[in-house]
Amino acid sequence: MSTLKKSGMIVLALAVCVSFTLFVGEKAYAQDTLTYNDWEYVKNDKGVTVTGYTGESVNVSIPLKLNGKIVTAIGDEAFADDYELKTIKMEKYVFDIGNKAFYQCNELTSVTLGERVKTIGAEAFSECESLNSITLPNTVTSIGTEAFCGCESLTSLDIPSGVQSIGSGAFLGVGLKNITLPDGITEVPDELLSSCENLESVSIPASVTRIGNDAFYQCERLTGISLPSGVKTIGNQAFFWSGISAITIPDGVTSIGEAAFDGTRLKSVSIPDSVTTIGKYAFQECDQLASVRLPQGLKKIEDSVFGACPALTTIAIPKSVTSIGEGAFDGCAFSSITLPAGLKSIGEGAFSDCSKLTSIKIPKGVTAIGPATFRWCSSLKTVTIPATVKKVGYYAFLNCPLTNVYYGASIAGWKLVKVDNLSGGNDPLLKAKKHYAYKAANPLTVKVKTATIKYKAVKKKTQTLARTRVLTVSKNQGKVTYRKLSGNKKILISKAGKVTVKKKLKKGTYKVKVKVSAAGNAYYKAGSRTVTFRIKVR
Repeated sequence: MSTLKKSGMIVLALAVCVSFTLFVGEKAYAQDTLTYNDWEYVKNDKGVTVTGYTGESVNVSIPLKLNGKIVTAIGDEAFADDYELKTIKMEKYVFDIGNKAFYQCNELTSVTLGERVKTIGAEAFSECESLNSITLPNTVTSIGTEAFCGCESLTSLDIPSGVQSIGSGAFLGVGLKNITLPDGITEVPDELLSSCENLESVSIPASVTRIGNDAFYQCERLTGISLPSGVKTIGNQAFFWSGISAITIPDGVTSIGEAAFDGTRLKSVSIPDSVTTIGKYAFQECDQLASVRLPQGLKKIEDSVFGACPALTTIAIPKSVTSIGEGAFDGCAFSSITLPAGLKSIGEGAFSDCSKLTSIKIPKGVTAIGPATFRWCSSLKTVTIPATVKKVGYYAFLNCPLTNVYYGASIAGWKLVKVDNLSGGNDPLLKAKKHYAYKAANPLTVKVKTATIKYKAVKKKTQTLARTRVLTVSKNQGKVTYRKLSGNKKILISKAGKVTVKKKLKKGTYKVKVKVSAAGNAYYKAGSRTVTFRIKVR
């Protein structure tokens, strides 16, 4: 992956924290805002909700009561964008922290939550880049979407066992080094720990069945992870450009998403037979990946699944595979690979730049070799092409040192294959020595004529006629010979085709039946035609 692409995706991941704000409206409350000293608040069913702070202190303690009412909640955006706030302390009766309650409090370093907090809203502490200390009480049951997104100074956080719900991107870009997810959650949410550059270890509970999209995106220090046996789905870009060097994919996983392990440090991977779908780019740019075991029953190898895996030397394509996508094995290092008999299509550039590939046999059933399919396979000398192939795309064999092409039919069939030789890109194919499965029928063509000679001439002297006066022979493959089958005894034709009319042949028109034979050659069978020509004496 190019630096530009990788950088762009980092920016995209980090921008999620900010973009989410577009969907959170201006704070609104059903009741009029009340004030008490430096506080703004509204009433709720259990007491009051803090909606704002107008004081000058940077170390704030939220009071137990406001105007005699117990503070039970921190409202949406109550302290949002307070760039001077450093610490916050809550009393024991605060149950809920609203959406964006402390959003982008850049100087906030420490938070002391009340001992009864149950819910932490979406983006509650998002972009608090200096926050390094917060303890979640055991009463917490819900952590909202992107609740701690961008808290890059927060290096440790214990998630209480009672948490039942964690929103997507809750810890996106956080400075955590390790984390234990609570028992009972059924998924690792999308982007949960995306771009956590310091993350080294994760404990996932047995209850999890899904690893979400971008869950561990670009966690570069995360070198290993244990997936529970109940996992069924690994999402798109789940481990994209993470540091994963080894992983066991549980038997029971049915799908691996697009770019799920793109750019990781995997050295080998065994994909269980339960997997029926492997998304595009799933293992692309895994530059240390040397060995892969694919699931039996897999139908399609998607685009660029193993593209740019320069260490990949060992892989067996299951018999069940019928389609190989574009760039599927681009840049791999195997010297040979067996394509399954049931294969029907091979995508553009599927084996491009496989510099160690020496030979390839394309199975019957494939009807076209796409553009650039074997381009820059600099060791490819032998290719076997079935008679079912009708078209070869441009640059299919560009810069391949082909010496032998084995074609599954005759030369006649090969001549019908449409080879796109744009800029000479398929010269290696066209110039290589051809070996055909069987010889073609001899295309020998014979046309007959009627030769006229004068009676006066033949009365006195035997006449010799050029063969072309009675027979025109073309398209023959191999030496042509002639043999008379029937006709007047005075009219002869030699093996070489010389026609002789002996003297004293009477006037009239004479029919002569002849067998014309072509000997054939390395590419064409022997063939013959039986024809009858005429000689008219007058």
